[in-house]
Amino acid sequence: MIVGTISCGNSNKKKPASGDLSSKQKKELRQLAKKIKVKLEEKKNRIIKTINTPYGDNSTVYTFDGDKCIGYKETIAFTDAETAKKTHDGLKEVNDLSHTMKNLSVNGKILSYEYSQETIDGMYEGMTRAQVLEQIKKEIKQSEEFFK
Repeated sequence: MIVGTISCGNSNKKKPASGDLSSKQKKELRQLAKKIKVKLEEKKNRIIKTINTPYGDNSTVYTFDGDKCIGYKETIAFTDAETAKKTHDGLKEVNDLSHTMKNLSVNGKILSYEYSQETIDGMYEGMTRAQVLEQIKKEIKQSEEFFK
C-alpha cells in the first residue's frame, strides 16, 4: 500500500495556533497601546490611577485611613451608553452572586462602583499604603510590558 500526501502552499510557514494573534493583529494592538495613557498620583489620603484609552477612560481611587485601605472606587467613562449599560448588567449579575461591590450604578456613558470593605480587606489585608502603591506601580509596569 502506498500512502501519499499532497501539500499546497508553503508547508514550512508557521501558522498561528488558534488563539494566537497574527502579525497584523499584534501591530494593531501595539499601535493602540501607544494611545493608552496611565497617570498615577497621590493626594492626601488617596491614590488615584487614571487610564485614558481610545475606548474610554477609567479612574480608580484608593482611599486610606493611615495605612489601611478603606475605599476602592472605580469609575469608567465609556464611549457610548450601550456599552456602559451592558457592562453594568454583567457586573450586576456577578455582584448578585458575589456581593463584592456596593453602589454599582450606570448613568449614561458612566459606570461606577465601589468594593465592599470585606472585598478590600481580602485584596489588601496586611498591606501598608506604600505596599499598595508599589503593587499598583507593578501592575502598571506589567501592562506596559505586555503591550511592547
